[in-house]
Amino acid sequence: MKAKITLVVIFAFFSCQAGFVSATATNTNFSKSMSLEPSISHRDTIDISQLYFSIEPEINTNIEFNFEDTEGQYLEFCIYHGERESDLIECIGYETRPTTISHTEKALKDTYFVKITCTECDLDGIDDVPFMITAEYTPESSNSQFIVFSLAILGFFVVLAVIYIFVKKREKNNISNSKQAASNEYQTTIQSRNNGNTRVVQNITYNIQDSVIAGNLDSTVHTRAGADGPPQA
Repeated sequence: MKAKITLVVIFAFFSCQAGFVSATATNTNFSKSMSLEPSISHRDTIDISQLYFSIEPEINTNIEFNFEDTEGQYLEFCIYHGERESDLIECIGYETRPTTISHTEKALKDTYFVKITCTECDLDGIDDVPFMITAEYTPESSNSQFIVFSLAILGFFVVLAVIYIFVKKREKNNISNSKQAASNEYQTTIQSRNNGNTRVVQNITYNIQDSVIAGNLDSTVHTRAGADGPPQA
């Protein structure tokens, strides 16, 4: 009895684990999905293989799917808002007569997938069952492109403004440096001239002093010679 209970518990545990893995597993077939254009009906046929479609709506806008099982062949339409099995929103269809089914909601994700399955095709060997699918939605690219374009223009003008400010600041610095260099050169020239004039004045003063000294010396010599008179015989 304990062995049976243990086996049941183990089986239940592995069943839960398998269900969890299945729910969180990514459906790789969604990567092969066909993109649906807004408001354009897509008519096709399906056999035992599953078909996948996708849309990329603007978030917080309304989306509406219209599915048509043209011949009532028990087609199943499943809507997902992600690539995991746990992202399943609902599966509708299973009609045995020609019918059109709709699904409407507000887009909370930027990508939605649709999986179409024909169960009767697999069981009864029926091929080429016709169907139609239409998606009404606002494409994400319509607003995104405008935003990207606006940001690109804004970034362009910001770059131009930064370059303009940089160039003007550099020109201002160059003008200031040029004025400072000219002022320094002018001060140097004036200082050189003043130094030259000072040296000239000093030279003239020295010459005058030399001349005065020489003149006084000569006058003193002649004075002495006159006072002594001519030598006696």
